[in-house]
Amino acid sequence: MATVIITGGTGMVGTLLSKMLIDRGDKVIILTTQKKLSHPNAQIQYVYWQPSQQLIDLNFGIDSCSIINLAGAGVADKRWSPARKIEIRDSRVMSLQTLYQAIATKQIKANKVVSASAIGYYAPSMGILHETAPADQHFLSETCVLWEHEALKLQALQVQTAIARIGIVLSQDGGALKAF
Repeated sequence: MATVIITGGTGMVGTLLSKMLIDRGDKVIILTTQKKLSHPNAQIQYVYWQPSQQLIDLNFGIDSCSIINLAGAGVADKRWSPARKIEIRDSRVMSLQTLYQAIATKQIKANKVVSASAIGYYAPSMGILHETAPADQHFLSETCVLWEHEALKLQALQVQTAIARIGIVLSQDGGALKAF
């Protein structure tokens, strides 16, 4: 049984991923900005964190785990005012900075991290794009570049790090289909 920490675990992707991990026998720890959450399944534990303050509950520590980082304000949830753009960017960057700090101080001993990014990294194209394609120069791509840069810093802490550029999320329960 593996232990997996999920940031963004209360969102649509995180909720489905948590269920899949539990079904295969893993323990899931969800870092959440909501205080005092509990789950009826003992295999899911909630731990309070506040990335804007670089804080993870000081009573929490773990000796061995993997991390799946899905944290970030929803890009389609609200109109992109200048303040909202800052929130979108900072929610991603600060989450990874908080994880870095927790790993560097050995509060969390992670051996692997998979960090989300987005296909917004790329310029619009009708052709096939590969992961080596350059980033575009618009807000989402600049956000993705910063997001990925923070994730890759974890390698300096001897943590295997992978980045998953996720596309549009489709589900009958939400995501891009919710509007229809």
